[in-house]
Amino acid sequence: MRELIKKYQETGQDREILELLLNYVDEDLITLKYNDNAPEVQDGLKYVAYRIRAFMMKNCFAKRNARNLTERSNQSDDFEGLKEFLDCLYEADWIELDWRTLHNYDFSSIYNNESQVRDYLGATQYDFFNLLNKFVGLGQNSDEFKIDFKQTKDNLLPLFEEAFLYAIKKVDCERETKEIVKYINKAMLTKFIELQMQRDNVKRIRKGNKSTYVKVETKAEETDIWMMMFGKTLKHVGGLEAFSLWLTPKQIKFVQDVYNIIEKDLKENNTNAFRWKEDGTPVLKKRHLAEQIDMNETNFKQTLKRCEKKIFDNWKEVISNRF
Repeated sequence: MRELIKKYQETGQDREILELLLNYVDEDLITLKYNDNAPEVQDGLKYVAYRIRAFMMKNCFAKRNARNLTERSNQSDDFEGLKEFLDCLYEADWIELDWRTLHNYDFSSIYNNESQVRDYLGATQYDFFNLLNKFVGLGQNSDEFKIDFKQTKDNLLPLFEEAFLYAIKKVDCERETKEIVKYINKAMLTKFIELQMQRDNVKRIRKGNKSTYVKVETKAEETDIWMMMFGKTLKHVGGLEAFSLWLTPKQIKFVQDVYNIIEKDLKENNTNAFRWKEDGTPVLKKRHLAEQIDMNETNFKQTLKRCEKKIFDNWKEVISNRF
C-alpha cells in the first residue's frame, strides 16, 4: 500500500492502486478490524476496502428494508412472527447462532444448527421454518440481494474511487500503517459525502447550531423570477417596460441582464447559483450574480436596490394606468 501511494503522489498514476483496492472491495472482509482479535494483515489497503464495502452493504440493507416495509406490508404479521421466533431463539444461548448475520437476514447459522433449533422450538418448529422460507430473499446470499447490491455498488463506488484518490494524495506515507489507514478512511468518507451531495443536489442548510439536508431542484417553469428579484411579480403589469418612464436605459439593461442570468441558471439546474431555504425554495445568491455580470458585489447590490426602489415607488401608478 505504502509504495503504491507514493507512486500515485509522485506520478499521478492511479490504475494500479485502484485495481488492487477494487479487488479487495469484492472480498468478504468482515473479519478485519483494528483490535487485538483481528487477524494479521500485511496490506493496510484491505482496511480501506473494508470501510468502503461496509458502507455500501449498510446502504443497500437500509434501502431494502425501507422498500420491504412497503412491498411486504401484506406480510407484516408474518414479519412480526419471525421476529418473535428470533427473540425466542436469542434466549437459547447454547445454540451457536451468528446474530450479526441474522440481523442482516442471513439464516445460514440456523440451518447449520437446524436439529438444535427444531428441538428447542418443539411443535412450533414447522411454523418457524415456513416463515424463514418466506423471507429468505432478504439475505445477502440471495439473488435478489445480489442484484440490489450491484446497483448500490454501481451508484456509490465511482464516488468512493474519487474520494480515495483525494485522500491518498495528501496522506503522509512515513506514518505508521494504522495511522495512514485511519487518515485515509476519515478523509475519504468526508470527501465521499461531499461528492454525493454534489451529485444528488443535496444542500446543507445551517440555522444556528442545527443543520438540515435538503434535496434541491430548480423548477424553471414554476419559478417567478421577478418575485425572486423584487418580491413582486411584473408579469401582470406589463413587465419591465412598464417602468421605462422611471428606469434609465442602463438600469433596464442591468435588470434584464440579471433576469437572463437567473433564467439560464434555473433552466440548467445550476443549484450552486442559489442559496436554499429549508423547504427547498431558491434564494438569489447576489455574489454569484455580481460575478456573472462582471460587477463588484457591493455595486451590484446598490444598483439592484436603486432599481427595486424605483419599481416600488411607482408600483401604484403602473397598476392604475394598466387597469
